[in-house]
Amino acid sequence: MKDLLKRALRLYGRCVLATVLGTFMYFSVGIITLAISPGSEATAGESFLTNFMALIVQSFLTLTIIYAEMWKQGDRDGGPVMFGGAKGDPHLGLKVGLLSAVPALAAFAVLVAEKLIGFWPQYIMVYRAANFALYPIIAWTMGTVWTVPAADVPWTGVFLSLIPAVVIVVASWGSYYIGYRQFTFAQKLMYKNNTKNKLR
Repeated sequence: MKDLLKRALRLYGRCVLATVLGTFMYFSVGIITLAISPGSEATAGESFLTNFMALIVQSFLTLTIIYAEMWKQGDRDGGPVMFGGAKGDPHLGLKVGLLSAVPALAAFAVLVAEKLIGFWPQYIMVYRAANFALYPIIAWTMGTVWTVPAADVPWTGVFLSLIPAVVIVVASWGSYYIGYRQFTFAQKLMYKNNTKNKLR
């Protein structure tokens, strides 16, 4: 359990890093959009384009950071299993991902309670900031107004705001499994290229 917690904290640290870098990327894309906008404010189409571009960049950034960390863990654990006959768990990444998502899930539980009871009107701002690694998803599901009360956010938007946490868990699970099976995309591409060259 201690090792599992350590792995989860390491992954959570990577997710925090993705959030920090994602915040920088999001505002950078927004500044570029405003710079090329003829008016002083971005139109609805430009805001949509900003969110779409930021989503692509932030998704790639977040998934790359998670993949690098969890593939490394899976590769380290899978080596002794594949070559030494040791016992292992190819789905350990799922456990690590779920454990690292506990803060996000706890924040979501508080959001649901806030919507039902209404005890912390400013909480929606905290929730958005906590999920900034994939903020464009939050913006599309819950709107872009940071000060809107949770009671005014539709239930569809509330539940869709879980997407970032789900993405982190699934990415952790899949990345670990790929590493555990000693699979690398680079080697696969090199093998295909070598095979093609030999056939010529």
